[in-house]
Amino acid sequence: MSKTSLSTPRYRFNPHGSFRATKTVQVKSVKKGSKTPKSARKTLTRRHFGDSSSFNSSFNYVDADEEAEDIEYEFNQLKHEIAALQCEVKPLRQTYLRLQNDILMHHRALTALDEEIFTDSDALNAAVTAGDFSSAIVQFQNESDSLSHQLNTVKQLFSQNSLRILRQEVEDGENFCASLTSSVYDTDREIHKNVTQYETYKLSRMYEDVQMQKEKIYNLTAQLDEAMQLHAKLKSEHHLLSDTTHESSSFLDEATTITKLNRKLSAQRRKHFEQCELLITLRNKQLKEIESVGNAMHMKQHSSASLTTLSQLQSLGGSENF
Repeated sequence: MSKTSLSTPRYRFNPHGSFRATKTVQVKSVKKGSKTPKSARKTLTRRHFGDSSSFNSSFNYVDADEEAEDIEYEFNQLKHEIAALQCEVKPLRQTYLRLQNDILMHHRALTALDEEIFTDSDALNAAVTAGDFSSAIVQFQNESDSLSHQLNTVKQLFSQNSLRILRQEVEDGENFCASLTSSVYDTDREIHKNVTQYETYKLSRMYEDVQMQKEKIYNLTAQLDEAMQLHAKLKSEHHLLSDTTHESSSFLDEATTITKLNRKLSAQRRKHFEQCELLITLRNKQLKEIESVGNAMHMKQHSSASLTTLSQLQSLGGSENF
């Protein structure tokens, strides 16, 4: 029994253990239980990882991942083979229904023949009883023609050729049902075997390691997506900045002008502070000069007062001597 080409989806695990379809591959006529050679898988794996030392450390996880994919792929292939077998069963079922309808039609034809013969016999007996022999002869002739026609029909329906065709169809149907039953049984056994292998693999340590590796790959992929989004954002901002070149140049001119004005203001402030310091110095000098002049005048007044007192004392002393 040939297997038609089917388009089957390949499945992969996500980090949380469920399957998701990644791409569709064309499955041609493949015998049951056929797998991709491990040497080819290893060659593809070496092409993917290169010939460096990282291949030896990561090959076990990749091989286990590919084995799980092969199991899942075979499971899906068996499902599609079952669907194809079901499609092949439909014509057989239609043939069975057609044969059943033919048998029912034959049975109805025989029943109608018996009823017609019984009806014609009643009419013939009535005509003979009434003495109408001409009518009886006509009735006999009609009955003979009807019986001859029905006999030919029955001969055609139940001829050796028709019976041989019917027997061959029934035999072919039985053989096909037997082969289909055997194929379904083998398919169920393969499905059970693959499910058992998959469950055993899920309980192994290697499955946990593969899941951890997939989790790391998932996290790295998320980080890569974030980095790509950040890169796109920075690229758009750079594009916006490149579009505002003239505005930024005018801003730079204004900033340069403001810087020059600030420098001039600082110079003027410095001169102002220098003039203030000079003014304070002159003021202090003048205050000192005023203070020295005041002291001199005070001393002069004190000396003049002393001389006056002395002169008065001298005049008083002279009068006493006289």
